[in-house]
Amino acid sequence: MNEALETRLQWILEALAAFHAAKADRRLGRAYIDLAINLKDGHDYYDALYAVDEAERHCFGNEDGGGIAAARYHRAHIYRMIGHPLEALRALELALDALPSGGRADGWRNQIRSERIFNNLTLERFDAALDDLNAWIGSGDTHYFALFYRGEVFERRGNLKDALRDYCGAAVSLARSVVTNRSDRFRRNSASANRFRLEQALNVALILDERESAVGLLELINTGGRAILPPNCLELPDDLKALDDVSQGSPALLSDALAAIASGNVDTLAACQDRADLLLSERDLLAAPASPSCADQKDPEESIKGIHARMIQLLPPDALMLAFSAVGDALWVVAVARETTLLRRTNLGRFGLNVLKTSCIYECQGLLECTSLEILQQELLAPVEHLFSQKTRIIISLAEDAYGVPFHAMSWRGGLLIDTHDVQYVIGGLTVGPAVPTKAMDRAVSRPYLFLGTPNVPYAQLDELNGVETEYRVVTGMMPASDVHATMPAASADLLGGERSKVMHVACHGIFEERSPLLSRLLFADRPVFAFEIALGSLASEFAFIAGCRTASAKSAGGGYVQSLASAFQKAGVRSVAASLCPIDDEASAVLVRKLYELLHDDPDCSPLKVFCAAQRYLRAQQEFEHPYYWAPFLIFEDIVG
Repeated sequence: MNEALETRLQWILEALAAFHAAKADRRLGRAYIDLAINLKDGHDYYDALYAVDEAERHCFGNEDGGGIAAARYHRAHIYRMIGHPLEALRALELALDALPSGGRADGWRNQIRSERIFNNLTLERFDAALDDLNAWIGSGDTHYFALFYRGEVFERRGNLKDALRDYCGAAVSLARSVVTNRSDRFRRNSASANRFRLEQALNVALILDERESAVGLLELINTGGRAILPPNCLELPDDLKALDDVSQGSPALLSDALAAIASGNVDTLAACQDRADLLLSERDLLAAPASPSCADQKDPEESIKGIHARMIQLLPPDALMLAFSAVGDALWVVAVARETTLLRRTNLGRFGLNVLKTSCIYECQGLLECTSLEILQQELLAPVEHLFSQKTRIIISLAEDAYGVPFHAMSWRGGLLIDTHDVQYVIGGLTVGPAVPTKAMDRAVSRPYLFLGTPNVPYAQLDELNGVETEYRVVTGMMPASDVHATMPAASADLLGGERSKVMHVACHGIFEERSPLLSRLLFADRPVFAFEIALGSLASEFAFIAGCRTASAKSAGGGYVQSLASAFQKAGVRSVAASLCPIDDEASAVLVRKLYELLHDDPDCSPLKVFCAAQRYLRAQQEFEHPYYWAPFLIFEDIVG
């Protein structure tokens, strides 16, 4: 039982004692109902039944019909939870009998109907469940509950086409409900709680090989429902002022975060993580409301397929998009190009993928022999690799379990995928761009290239990064002096309040805080700069190269929500971010940087994706750096929608 629940129970027990002492009998019934609800929340079902009995006794003595109905409803819910659905149905009928007449009790009638549906489904009384569900849907109520569970009835009866139709209706309604929360924090929680409903719909679409519906549903999952209602950028002058006001909360949190890092206390770190999450959610609330996508399409299945059509339009002609979804016990590969869409089931499940992914990280660090990448290639790429020869760019849509797999390091046709293709990673689906502030856009680019290097810091016992000096010499020696603003050692203000540039290069120690990812940090000369500070900022560069260890390591959640240093730069307005999944080698990084700036010097207008992938290809081609340890940790993240 958690601390908050224990506190609530203590308050209720104190209230009950006070009501008994004051002989306030009319309050006792409702107080016992509150006690039963909280005991039920703590899975203390038999004590909850005792509280329900007391509640009904006191409510009956006071002729409180609503209280009697509530007590019987909660008794029915407890009966279902302990495996007695027949007794639950009897209790629900008694609850209906106790309800007062009139519209004021309609809310309770709906709750009782919902509970009755659950019990009839448990007993496989599908006709009775359908009667309730059809009546609910026929009433004009647009809540996703009724459509979802009618879809489940159809699925359990083997009528998969009708099941998919209802599941799509529920998915559209659910997605629109989720995205009415204008903060990422609340959207994330809502999407996570309802993910299983979207997965159930996706599973039916995959079984039926309904490709357009499957891709649309997967995009809803990977965007946390935002594919229905993409968030807009901050645009209005009032919003920008409010954004500055939100940022004022950062200094107090910064002070506490620094103290938490110094103490190493897990609870203090978790508290700072939660405050940082709330601070970012305040920023999200300032986003201008957007219009629902596919709003003109009345049929939900067409709305879902409309998401697939939008993806096709967004995909560049030379690109193939790969997405991966663990549904039930199976992992599926989804491949989308302008010409075709394929769905393929693999032999892997969620557990197997995570085991191989962990092994793969160790292999890329040179700690294990490279075997897991071969298995991952066979399962994740081989089913659709016949499409690769038609394309020059592979876009990997990362979500949850697939995050952290270096797909660019997998083999293809006797070489590796990076040898022949530009490999781009997208977080949170293809159809939704980040909601980023526009105030940085108002600042002119002072110089095209910004270099911020910090080889060592006085406040942490870490080895000096010798490669930072090398990278500094490369940038300042290769690019025209008038085009470069280089600072070494760089301070926090150089990043957070510095000049706007086209290309930003940060070279320093990076620390990933696994349990509190918003406290992941880059170590500058004066102090660490945390991920939440960066995400609250306004950087708006076209390309950022973060040459620090584990700057792409992340905590990922359902709905494509990721918290990392790399995602913080994207949230602050950087369109393309190159970062690392693992510790990086100084010498390899220096070679990569030299080639990167050679290419930028020769063609300043070349896209960051092409420049970075070409530099990574060059690094891998060097004999002394051919092992994945040197080049595979580097990924480039770039949204399709910008």
